[in-house]
Amino acid sequence: MCRSSATLFYGVWVRSWSLAFAADAYDKIQPTLLAIDLIARRWRDGKLEVEEQERNTTARDLPGEVWELVKQELIDFALAEQAAVHLAYYRCPSCTHALGQSTEDKTRQYQVLRTEAWEIKDVWTSWDDLRCKRCIKWVGGSPFYWMQEPGRSRKVNRLLSSFGLCMPSVVPYKEDSQKIESPELSPVALKLESSLSGRFPEVDTDLCRQEFSNCATSNTYAFEASALSLPADVDYRFRRLIQTYRLRVVDPTMSTIVPLSELQPPSSDISATRQTTAEQEEPFAEAEPRWMLWSFASVCW
Repeated sequence: MCRSSATLFYGVWVRSWSLAFAADAYDKIQPTLLAIDLIARRWRDGKLEVEEQERNTTARDLPGEVWELVKQELIDFALAEQAAVHLAYYRCPSCTHALGQSTEDKTRQYQVLRTEAWEIKDVWTSWDDLRCKRCIKWVGGSPFYWMQEPGRSRKVNRLLSSFGLCMPSVVPYKEDSQKIESPELSPVALKLESSLSGRFPEVDTDLCRQEFSNCATSNTYAFEASALSLPADVDYRFRRLIQTYRLRVVDPTMSTIVPLSELQPPSSDISATRQTTAEQEEPFAEAEPRWMLWSFASVCW
């Protein structure tokens, strides 16, 4: 069965690996983060009690800003740990061997490792710079999507819910699904809910093939006006999430839907007016959330 869907959401697109690492890191350090928040809150309320220490400075003397720095340092360390773990797991045998991390079993499995000269400068060491062509094939050719790994979406939504946000779909965005180097993106959105399903509204249409004909279905959703009203702090939520968890934001939008004036200018002035309007409009910043309409289709063979 073939499937197509359309999703309207207010949010941003991020590289899936950065969101996956953030979710995995948050899952591991959440108890510690809660403990630090509790300490900071008691400090603000003047209720923080600590044991007497020989040093002059105690936890009671540390301002709230220091506790925020401690939290960020903890988060950054956890993110770096997740990036390193996944690098080691998905790095191609040649890069692993060049770093001196290849096992004897791996060397026997890939005999070319005994003779090839792989320079360190060509080794994949950062998720922001997938420089090794073999690693691109190794990772891109793997039969997985970041958000469809078992338990991953649950971890992601647990992280996002702490900011009042959600992941509207586990289906990734790829500009060109035929190119393995095309980055996989995931949506991060303001929470919306369908009155019918209780889940994020996604308009699906299925096409089923029969022996002599095709049959198609269609769906229509209505929007309450309040659903399109944005909370006053919504942009702050996105900014805080992106900055705190170092998410890599990408803007894949092709064009922007804009309203037309009720009074259209004469036909001779249309092109000039459009040019003037385009010059006056400021483009969205890449990390700036906005309303987006996303369509997706999968083909059955």
